[in-house]
Amino acid sequence: MLEYAEERGGVTLAGRPFDAGQTLGCGQCFRFFKEDGETYGIIANGRTLYVRQAGDKTLFYPCGLEEFKKIWINYFDLETDYEKIKSRLISGDAVMREAVSYGGGIRLLNQDRWETLISFIISQNNTIRNIQKIVAGFAAKYGEKNEGGDSFPGPEKLARAAGAELAELKTGFRAKYILDAVKKINAGEIDLYGMDGYPAERVEAELTRINGVGPKVANCVMLFSFGLRGAFPIDTWVKKAMERFYFGGKSTPAPEIKKLAEKKFGGLGGYAQQYLFYYMRNHG
Repeated sequence: MLEYAEERGGVTLAGRPFDAGQTLGCGQCFRFFKEDGETYGIIANGRTLYVRQAGDKTLFYPCGLEEFKKIWINYFDLETDYEKIKSRLISGDAVMREAVSYGGGIRLLNQDRWETLISFIISQNNTIRNIQKIVAGFAAKYGEKNEGGDSFPGPEKLARAAGAELAELKTGFRAKYILDAVKKINAGEIDLYGMDGYPAERVEAELTRINGVGPKVANCVMLFSFGLRGAFPIDTWVKKAMERFYFGGKSTPAPEIKKLAEKKFGGLGGYAQQYLFYYMRNHG
C-alpha cells in the first residue's frame, strides 16, 4: 500500500517504489530532463513535474495531494505490485534474473496516446536524443504555452501543418507518416481514445492502418499508453537480446521472437521487454 504525505509544496512517497533514472532512461518517454543529482523533470499532462529521490523517499513537486492522486499515481503506475511481477519473470530464467537485477527500478508509464503515437513514429531509425529534440520542437511550435511547459499539440492543432513545416523540425521521411496519422484521426477513421477494452490484436490492427506504423511502433503505443502489458515491441536492442539469450545467437525473424515472447512471458511481456531493452542497451 502506498504511503504518501503532502509537504514542502509537493508529495513525499515513502520507500523507493521505482528508480526515476531507469524508468525515464529505458526508451519509453521523451519529454524529460535531468536537473541535478537524482532530480528529474518530466513534462506530461500539461505540467512539469520534478521527481527527487533521496534515500528511501521520493518527492514529487510542485504537486498537491489531489493532483498526485488524480494524475501521477496512474502515470507512474504506482499501485501495481512490481515485486510480484519481477518474481514471476525471474522464476527459472537466469537471463531475466540478470536483467531484472540490473534494471529493477523500472516502471511502465501510462502516457497520453496521441503524444505516444507521434513520439514513436518519430522514433523510427532515430536516436533518443534526436527524438527528444523533435518532440520538444513539436510542443514549442504547435503546442500551447503554459507555466508547466509547452503542451504537446493534439491532432486538431496539426491539421494545417504541411510537410515542409514538419521538415523544419527534422522529421525527415517520418513527416508523411505523421500527416497520415493527423488525417485519419481528425477524420474519425481511428479513435485512439475509444478502444478501451479492445483485445490487443484489434488495437494493433487499428494502429497499423496508419501509414508508417508497423508492429514495433504499434506495440510501443499499446504498451506505454494503452496499458496492454503483454505487448512486446521488438526494436534493435530487444531483437539482439532475444537472439543472444534465447536463440543461441542465431538471426531470428521478429514474428518468431514474438511467438516465443508470448509463450515465455505471456501477459508480462511488456515488463520483460523493458528489462531486456535497458539491460542490453546499457550493459549487454
